[in-house]
Amino acid sequence: MKIFIDFDDTLFNTKDFSSEYKKVFSTCGVCKDIFQELYYDYPQKEEGKLLKYDSQKHIERIGEECQMDVGELKSRVDELIKNTRKYIFSDSRNFLDNFRKNDLVLVSYGKTQFQKNKIMHSGIAKYFGKIILTDDMKSKVIKKFLKPQEAFYFMDDRVEQVEDVKIKLPLGITFFVKRPEGRFDDERNQYCDFEIKNLSEALDIIKK
Repeated sequence: MKIFIDFDDTLFNTKDFSSEYKKVFSTCGVCKDIFQELYYDYPQKEEGKLLKYDSQKHIERIGEECQMDVGELKSRVDELIKNTRKYIFSDSRNFLDNFRKNDLVLVSYGKTQFQKNKIMHSGIAKYFGKIILTDDMKSKVIKKFLKPQEAFYFMDDRVEQVEDVKIKLPLGITFFVKRPEGRFDDERNQYCDFEIKNLSEALDIIKK
């Protein structure tokens, strides 16, 4: 049975990474207010979809708004992204080691080079038969990989993704990942079959 799994806050400690990411901007002279104000201040691909972060566009907007040379900032961001391996949660590799590569599909929101680089440099790409970056709700992607009436597992830290998958693909067994290190305060609802604090809990449930 296939396992579709999220990246940020599920396999990857995005909170710690984001903290270090913001420090890079601060070190290069970008204040907290400007960083936040321009975080999504660039044209999004399509209206009505979830906002996605694009580091290059963010940096370019900062350069325009502050009239500054962003060459050093780009270099330091690239250096940080090349070391994303250290932000993988300690239980992630153990979980992935228990399954065949072809049974594992990574589905991450945000079809950007920034997100692709975070994943590729994290060292976990080798565990997955398929890695998908999407700007759509994840149910749309998952459906393409399923046979009629095929059951599957889905793990995500965003309750709206869990809910959407369960409503549109009811044969899915959903795991709402709510790590203590997570960034969101979402609450479990009726569409979350299991709420887990880490992937060790997920592994125990699947084995049973």
